[in-house]
Amino acid sequence: MRTVTAFLILLSLALAPAWAETVRITNGEWPPYMSEQYNHYGVASHIVTEALKLEGLDVEYGFFPWVRSLEFSKSGRWDASIVWTRSADREAFFLYSDPVIKLRTVFFNRRDKTFNWEKLKELKGYKIGGTIGYFYGPEFTQLEKDKVLNVVRVRSDEQNFKLLLADRIDLFPIELEVGYEVLNRYFPSKQINLLTTTHPFRETSYYMLISKASPIAEKLLNSFNQGLKKLRQSGKLDEILDAAAVGAYHPIQEKASE
Repeated sequence: MRTVTAFLILLSLALAPAWAETVRITNGEWPPYMSEQYNHYGVASHIVTEALKLEGLDVEYGFFPWVRSLEFSKSGRWDASIVWTRSADREAFFLYSDPVIKLRTVFFNRRDKTFNWEKLKELKGYKIGGTIGYFYGPEFTQLEKDKVLNVVRVRSDEQNFKLLLADRIDLFPIELEVGYEVLNRYFPSKQINLLTTTHPFRETSYYMLISKASPIAEKLLNSFNQGLKKLRQSGKLDEILDAAAVGAYHPIQEKASE
């Protein structure tokens, strides 16, 4: 009997995760991908939570303004931060996970206007909206800096859509899913139907940044990547993305008021 008991204990230890930890991750407001008010804290947050759960890990999220979110994780006060694009200046302080999500950036425009273009520089002469502080890729940034593109930046995505609907700008760049999220939140269907999108000009991967100052950095990186792979292979990742496409992550109170 003792032999059987000892065997079961050893078996349970072998099947248990190599380490047990509550991972502390900074987060921010970027619906539908991250939001303190959304179900599961948004799509990207849910993916991260489920991937780590498959490795036996719990998650504690802290929601902060983006600059503080990055600084808190950079210093090691929090273990990681979600989700961010890859940049050289961050690589000195963070390890990058495998991509959590991939998003396509498009231009929204009015249906009563057509735009034939292949390269961004061909949009010279059009008035393009932009949101202050947002990064639309290195090519767009350089063309804006060189005044090839006429970009007028305002404080919010919502304000840009108002300008677009009023025909005060011609184009507005934003990730496809985020754009429709903003439209569905703030505008009636009648106005949304006046808009369409161009082909994507940028596809971007977004990552979990793991602080090199965290004592669990390497373990967290390996565990998350393994969990994400399992999530993808099981089909659960596709289920999460499909649910997001039909608004499953919207706040419950928001659904009730529709």
